[in-house]
Amino acid sequence: MAMAMRRTPDWVLDEWHARHGCEGMLSRDLAPIFARLENDVGAVPILPEAYSTHDRRLLDGAGALGWAALAGCNDRESCVRAGACHGACRRRSGVSAVQVFLSRARAAGARVISPARVDRIEFVERGGAFPLKRLLLSIPGPHAGTRTLAVEAPIVVVSAGAVETPVLLQRSGLG
Repeated sequence: MAMAMRRTPDWVLDEWHARHGCEGMLSRDLAPIFARLENDVGAVPILPEAYSTHDRRLLDGAGALGWAALAGCNDRESCVRAGACHGACRRRSGVSAVQVFLSRARAAGARVISPARVDRIEFVERGGAFPLKRLLLSIPGPHAGTRTLAVEAPIVVVSAGAVETPVLLQRSGLG
């Protein structure tokens, strides 16, 4: 599965820093990390000729309304111009974050809990480069019902996609 991606906007990072004390997360701090991630997945701006009719209409409509709409980035080397990279490449072309980063995270000692739904992220500590966070998870049981699990970690990577990431952050009071 391929992906489309965009950097977190500067104004969002500034707000996270101001409202939530997220140190080390300003644009200047994250720029080299974003560049490395983009390089790792081969992300470059999506070419205008690769836009689907739907995407082109959305971008044109946003422009007509005076809105700043930016195209995403994708793995151009593997792009087959199917016009659906904003959700997932229907041809399963390209590189996904799961392919690139999950195996690295596991090799570095990350614990992966699947299937699980993150219901909320809470700050246990404030301040410092890596304040402790608590994730409240719902895990489907073998039969009907779910169980709840709380996991604490100094570093949490939220990669729930363009729709679910902001929903989780809002549900957690972080956006």
